[in-house]
Amino acid sequence: MFKNTTRRGLAIGAAIAIAFSGLVTSPAQAAGEVVLAPSAGTTYNTFVTEDFTLQASLAPGQNSAQAQQLKYKIDKAAGATVSYGVSTSASVTTASGTLNAASTSVVVAADGAGALTQNFVKLAVTGATSVSATTDVTVTAFVDANNNGTLDTGEFATAQTVSFKKYSEVAAAVALTQPAEGDTSLKGTASLTGINTNQVQKTVTFVASIGGTATGSATLASGVYSTAVSALAGAATVSAVVNVGGVQVGAASATLTVTSSTVKAITGSAVAGDNALNVSSGVASARLNSAFAVQANVKNSTSATAVAVAGAAVTAAVTSGATLSSTKTLSLNGTVYTTNASLPTALAVTSDASGNAVVNVVTVGFAASETITFVFTSQNLAAGSLVVTQVDAAYTVKSVGVNNFRTVATSSAFAIDYTVADQFKVALPAGHRLVVAYDGTTKYVPVSGGAAKAEFTSTASATTLDVTNSGLEKQNTTTLNWATVSATTASAVAVKSTTVAAKFDTAPTHSATATIARATTSNTAGYLSVVSINGKVNHAGQSVTVTSTGVQFSTAAQDAKAVANTITTLADGAGWWTVSAYVVKAGAATFTYAAGTATASTTVTAAAALGNQGTVLTIVSVDTILPGKTLVATVKLVDEHGNAVAADDAATESFAVTVTGLGFVGAIPTKLNASGEATVAVLLGSADEGSVVITATYDQDGAGTAKAAITTTKTVAVAPAVATEVNAVVGSFNGRWAVRVENAKGSAVTVKVGGKWFKATATGDNFVISRKSKVGATVLVKVWVAGDLQNEQTITVK
Repeated sequence: MFKNTTRRGLAIGAAIAIAFSGLVTSPAQAAGEVVLAPSAGTTYNTFVTEDFTLQASLAPGQNSAQAQQLKYKIDKAAGATVSYGVSTSASVTTASGTLNAASTSVVVAADGAGALTQNFVKLAVTGATSVSATTDVTVTAFVDANNNGTLDTGEFATAQTVSFKKYSEVAAAVALTQPAEGDTSLKGTASLTGINTNQVQKTVTFVASIGGTATGSATLASGVYSTAVSALAGAATVSAVVNVGGVQVGAASATLTVTSSTVKAITGSAVAGDNALNVSSGVASARLNSAFAVQANVKNSTSATAVAVAGAAVTAAVTSGATLSSTKTLSLNGTVYTTNASLPTALAVTSDASGNAVVNVVTVGFAASETITFVFTSQNLAAGSLVVTQVDAAYTVKSVGVNNFRTVATSSAFAIDYTVADQFKVALPAGHRLVVAYDGTTKYVPVSGGAAKAEFTSTASATTLDVTNSGLEKQNTTTLNWATVSATTASAVAVKSTTVAAKFDTAPTHSATATIARATTSNTAGYLSVVSINGKVNHAGQSVTVTSTGVQFSTAAQDAKAVANTITTLADGAGWWTVSAYVVKAGAATFTYAAGTATASTTVTAAAALGNQGTVLTIVSVDTILPGKTLVATVKLVDEHGNAVAADDAATESFAVTVTGLGFVGAIPTKLNASGEATVAVLLGSADEGSVVITATYDQDGAGTAKAAITTTKTVAVAPAVATEVNAVVGSFNGRWAVRVENAKGSAVTVKVGGKWFKATATGDNFVISRKSKVGATVLVKVWVAGDLQNEQTITVK
């Protein structure tokens, strides 16, 4: 072998010798002439049960012929048995040899090393299990310049230590992505600290646990994992671990609590309007090639008392039965789509205070019967498909009233009112007329604003004839000709001529004792707790008017918005009539009925509001009070109609009062009486000064979460009376000077006018003293009250 000193002296000669003879020798020592690194990955740690492969090469710029002299020196501590293998292929085995437990070092030549070959060495701890002790093996790749099989000083060499780790000595970093209720997968990231995972042969998996029970596993790929699980329940606990060959490595991830969803119910519908209507659940119609809207409604439960969820993230998946193009387009929230493939699968919208997440839609170029389908999803909960079909407008002609019967006096003028609207309840536009006939007379009645009135004279005999509507026509603006428009026409209206006065054949009656009506959006009338009123008159189609002050009325079918105080209806063909009433005030309500000159009346009594129906909570008291007094405050609870609500724990409600600040508080009320009131008394000390704060809280469902509590506070200032300021006003009138002293009853008043003095005692808080003087005289007037000068003023007597 060459020593360093020898090499320095012969460097030039050696270089010349190499150039001419091709002999291999060692140049001057420098770092990095031999490269030794993992064949895959970058780090040198693996599990004690695994193989590990290193790749050796000469650094760029080195004499490639030296690769023929490549050897490996393998070192370890006594104790473990290490097998090894060398190859020119990356699929090297460990069959080349074994470094037994007692041995600590061996040198092995690279297999077939040459200028153009790759060089690999593989190591393994023989017979190791996951609990075997960590074993470090150092491999030194060197160029055996003198081919003596020994790593000598000065030879090109690079050493790397491979650490075969006991499983329990390896740490893992496992993190779960925050899961939400309804998720069907658990996702996250994981890594094995310091381990070259590219050289781990055993399967690396992560295993998820739900509530402490292992559930599903997945192979770790690039540090990311995802495994399918059953839909997660809200508030469940989840965690995950990393397994290598079925053995857990490192600690489990932090345990996460599944985020409970706030959305428990979701439905899709069209936003009813001029261009859209809901036909049935999941089915809607939209005016052909128009702008309309659809929406998802999200609530916190599926119960009748469910509350809207505001601010919920909602997505909409949209498909269409129409083939979109540059001339047939679909716009969603302002974005225009011209291909079906580009339609969004998760269009993001957010619910408003009413729980509605709206998608605005515009169709262009569609044909009738073509469809658009929306599927709304929020917090892993999906609504059923909402299919919206494009339709042409179809107009319906209806006679105004609840039926098609009328009774009129013989030989008298009468009229039949009609409405004409399409299926979206949009009035028929101008340029149309109705064809109406009665008793041999046909009239062409213009339609204006979707309404028309046909006027006739009834027959002279007591008979019944029909008023018929045989058609709806539209005028051509060019030719001015009229043509029939396809529409659903009204049934014939049977008009009875009679000389017999109207009367009640069956007295009006109504359903059982009423319950206070509450507003709702579930029916057109707008109220719950209907009182059904009916009776019978002696004429078909007879007009009957029902009146009750403060009561709301709607049609028998509750298909019209309720109106206050009175409603008029028509009897059917047998004389029966029915209306719907909604009593909003507790107590007795008197109903009066009129059919022509015939009248009748009944009374209905609405029960008191229940304790869990309060909506308005107030505290009534003075704003300020003197020390030493007793403060009395009244807490009042009413419903939305002003009815007293007795919160007496008879239902689910809760009620509480707290008093803070000055004074001694008497008994604190825990209930509200039948008048919806409770009294709070606070005895104040004579020296008290500050405030008393009274707070009342009411909750319709007590400990429940469906209803928010109502809280109101009253602050009463406690302060001594402020002394009234004394005031003296100087003036003149009718040749007299005058002084008015305010707020000084019982006080001595002294007035000096010029050189004259006047004294008096104020007999009231607006005391006046005056004397005659000379008109035009200018005098100085001074006023003292209780010895204090209050005013000094020079005046001219008027």
